[in-house]
Amino acid sequence: MIGGRPAEGADELLSAISEGTLILAIVALAVLAIVQRKPGLAVLSFVVVGGSLAVTEILKLELLTRPLLAPSAVLDNSFPSGHTTIGIAVGLALLLVVPPRLRPLTGVGAAVLAASIGIATVAAGWHRPSDAIAAYLVAVGVASAATAAMLRWAPAAAPGPGEESSPLTRIGFGIDEAVVGIFVLGGAGLLLLALLRAEGVPWASAGVGFLLSAAAIAAIAAGVVLALLVALGRIRQAASGAQAAGASPTQ
Repeated sequence: MIGGRPAEGADELLSAISEGTLILAIVALAVLAIVQRKPGLAVLSFVVVGGSLAVTEILKLELLTRPLLAPSAVLDNSFPSGHTTIGIAVGLALLLVVPPRLRPLTGVGAAVLAASIGIATVAAGWHRPSDAIAAYLVAVGVASAATAAMLRWAPAAAPGPGEESSPLTRIGFGIDEAVVGIFVLGGAGLLLLALLRAEGVPWASAGVGFLLSAAAIAAIAAGVVLALLVALGRIRQAASGAQAAGASPTQ
């Protein structure tokens, strides 16, 4: 324990996030988009993940400074968190790529992924709680801007408002669900490997301050995902209204 943080094993958990796993995530997102014959969504997912990480690194390394106002194990500027940015950006990109009917369940997974990584960075002593929260805001800002731009300039390629399905023959639960399931199982497998590598994270011995910060991180991660879900729902409502208006007879 360090300062009430369950530090043991948390850095091992974070070691699962590497250039290799980031590339695998981007490829999986692209595959899911291509399966639906929507290559524009593959581009959108790459912009969300790559753009979020680029903004985070520019802010942290070039634009922002953070004076040491209180004793901390984090000496360098760590605002925003790069690891947390990757977690939330991949989750939001997946939310944009999956078919609308899968968005609610995907949102739960995205929030859990983002919160887990954000809390782990604090537990390991790599970041302050505000570093994780800033990463959430960066990612949702990039995702919102990228989606709005696509809706403005390439609406046909943007996340669809309807209950579209894969053009491939649907058997049972369908090819879309199968691809998402493979994506989720792959991520769960990587997390399991990280947990097996770790000696164990003694969360029960965490201090009150850490637990409160972890609760705040989890709540804001969920709020960011919910905000994007609500925005996508409004896109759907607007599209439905436009279709209804176009179908009504002219007077």
